Amino acid sequence: MKSRRIIVVSALAIAASTAAFAARSRDGNEADEAVAYEQVKMTLADAIGLAERQTGGKAVEAKLEQEHGTVSFEVEIMKDRAFQKVTIDARTGQVVTSNADRDQEEDGEHDDD
Repeated sequence: MKSRRIIVVSALAIAASTAAFAARSRDGNEADEAVAYEQVKMTLADAIGLAERQTGGKAVEAKLEQEHGTVSFEVEIMKDRAFQKVTIDARTGQVVTSNADRDQEEDGEHDDD
């Protein structure tokens, strides 16, 4: 009976320490995200407008993400019944990638201005 109680107590101690570690990790991640998001120079509405002008379509979804130290807006656009993704650097406001650009290049419609 004594060994059974020790096992239960050990299991509870492990669970409690795991939960505490997870909470500290989450708090650290949230603090990191807050610092990264403070550097954002444009609004979500600005990013949506830029993506719509870039593609000529309408935004159907948009979000701000922090990944690998970079903060970017990802805007999903619908144009001509097709969906395109536009990624915008949230610190500089520059379009980083756009499926619309790649589609135009593949179709031979890319302008060399």
